[in-house]
Order: sequence, then structure tokens, then C-alpha cells
Amino acid sequence: MNGGAWQAAVAQGGGAYAASFPVSGAEFASIEARATDVKGLSADAPTTYVALGGATAETPVVYDQDRAMWIWERASYEAVFDGDARDRLGDVMDDTTTFGSDPIRTIYLGVDRYGTTDMLRDSRAEVAAFVEWARARGYHVQATVAGGTRPPYLGALEQFEHFAIDEFEKVLDYNLSVPASARFDGINVDIEPYILSEWKEPGNGGLPNRWLEILDTLIDRRDASGLPTLVGPAIPRWLDSSTCCTAITWNGQTKPLSDHIQDMTDYIAIMDYRDTADGSAGIIAQAQHEIDYANQIGKPNSVVVGIETKDLSGTGDPETVTFWEEGRTYLEGELDKTYTAFQDDASFGGIAMHHYDDLLMLPSAWDDTPPVYYPVPGAGPGGPALP
Repeated sequence: MNGGAWQAAVAQGGGAYAASFPVSGAEFASIEARATDVKGLSADAPTTYVALGGATAETPVVYDQDRAMWIWERASYEAVFDGDARDRLGDVMDDTTTFGSDPIRTIYLGVDRYGTTDMLRDSRAEVAAFVEWARARGYHVQATVAGGTRPPYLGALEQFEHFAIDEFEKVLDYNLSVPASARFDGINVDIEPYILSEWKEPGNGGLPNRWLEILDTLIDRRDASGLPTLVGPAIPRWLDSSTCCTAITWNGQTKPLSDHIQDMTDYIAIMDYRDTADGSAGIIAQAQHEIDYANQIGKPNSVVVGIETKDLSGTGDPETVTFWEEGRTYLEGELDKTYTAFQDDASFGGIAMHHYDDLLMLPSAWDDTPPVYYPVPGAGPGGPALP
């Protein structure tokens, strides 16, 4: 229960087994069950969430996430387990002088297993210490999950959906096992079914509706847990404009896929990966529909605009996707335009930057002037980049 020690169930006859757990007061609890046969083979059942003592579910509260930053596995594990890496992360998040940028206040922390460690199952005390460290510095922390499969987008398929649910429930179970001060504020869901080959089939292989079904299931799981944990998927910028997605029927309503997703989730993080703010293909125009729709349905702070900084050379992606070629100085100028465009929109929830490792290597500019990087700890402002 709540991620505690496993207890052996006692046979009750007729194929039934029972185990008891101490409880106190009104609370929600997560109950996990594992069956092991005589050959040592085991399987886990989905988590069951129960309300004890008249407990009532808490209502999630959407907050201004500006700025947010994705931190993927390897770097996320370093931040959780290594004090020096954690201090470095704090320096980067608080820095406003090196590039004249806004401080970063929300972390989207990758929590998939890394190597032989699954941080949310194997190292909850260390994760709790990290979240409490972040809270003490004024940060929010959300867990980022994908499909629970390798590759991650396979979790969008019906036969693998249980892996995605398990990955999501892992965060809920962690939240129920730790004090409120160590809980994740939300779950950033990065399931990308459009990467699957079925997306190219007629009707996109039914994957747009599958995506909605998965999100609906995950939200039901959150609601059952009683937790006020935000649920916000990362979505591409074109779900409101591509011919694949402008007329999706769900629950008797036909409208863009992005609208359906906004209806059911607490917020969205648009992967608005363009390297200019202006123009019909720029950051502002590509997020405008989602901003307007969130204003229309009354969801403040619910549209986070994501930008890309990865080096995508050799991937086949056009260079207009990322700010890697332009550098950080130009990037901040385009973000200033984005802030100005959306400053009066209640639905605008800020900018999210993808992602930490590449931001550390992104120079101020690729030109004849000496480039500026995030400094190596102890090197002073404008020092060399991390090796």
C-alpha cells in the first residue's frame, strides 16, 4: 500500500487471498498486487485506488509555469542523486544575467528507468529530497512520462497501453507514498502516436482517437487517486491545422484534435518548434488557435509554448525547427516577441525550453564574437561551456 513494503497475502479459501494494512484518518491509498507462481514467474495487477475514512478528492490548480524546462533521463538522474549536479541545475534555473533571460521555475523531470534504476520505485527517498530541495528554492516539479515502452510511443497502441498506464500510475503511487512537500505538482505526458507507421494509414490508423482514449484513461486514474496532480500532454503544433486532425469525432463532437485534448486535460505543452516568432509559420501563429480556444473555454494558464534548442543536424528535420543554429541571444529576442504577443491572454501559461542538456551547450551566437555559454561552476559569468 502506498509504495510500502510488500506483504504476503494469506489464503482465505476459494481462491481468495487477504492482507491487512494499518490506516489512520481520511486519506486515499494506492494498493498494488503481485502474483507469483510456483516457478517464480510474477505479474502485477493495475493499481487500485481507494478512499478511506470519507476522504474526498482534491481539485488540481493550474499555475503559471513560466519558464519550464525538460530534463531527460541521465541528467534527471544526476540531479536526483548527485549534489553537485543539483547545484548546477539550480544555478542554471536562477540565472538571469548570462543571456538576459527569465528564470526557470518549472522542471519537467524525466522519471523513466535509467540503467538498472527506476527512481520512483527504487529510490523514493532520494526523489523526495530532490523535490523538497526544488520547492525550497521556489520551483515546481512535474514528472515527465511517455508510453512505458521501448520505443516510448508504442504505449499508444491498445495492446501496449497497460505499460503507459503503469508508467503514469508509478507517479501517482509515489505521490501517495511521500509527504505533500515532496509530491510532484503534475505529470507531463509525452506519448506521441503520430510517430507510429499506422498514422500514415487511412484515418491515421485510428490513432487520434486512441490518443484521446489513453489520455481519458490516465485522467480517470488521476481522479481515482484523489490527488490534485496536474495532467498535461506535450502535443505538436499542427493538431489544429493538419488535414489529419482538424475534424476528429469524439464523444459526439467533431473538431480539431487539439481542441479535444484541451477539453479533457489541465494544460497542454505545445511543441511549437519554430526558430522565429513572427510570420504564418512562426511560434506565435502556430500557438494562436490553442491560446484562443483555451480563452474560449475558460482555462487560464493552460497553454505552455515549447521551443526547441537541440542540434538536429543529420536527423532530417529542417533547421527551422530549432534555435540551435541561431544561438541563445537570438532565441531570447524571439521569446520576447512571444511574451509580448500573449501577455494579455489569460490562457498563456508560459514558455517551456527543450531541453537542459542542449541549453548547456547552446552559445550566445555562432559568429566572430567570443561566444557566451552557461559558465562552468566557479568559472564566472560568461565562462566556457561544460565539457
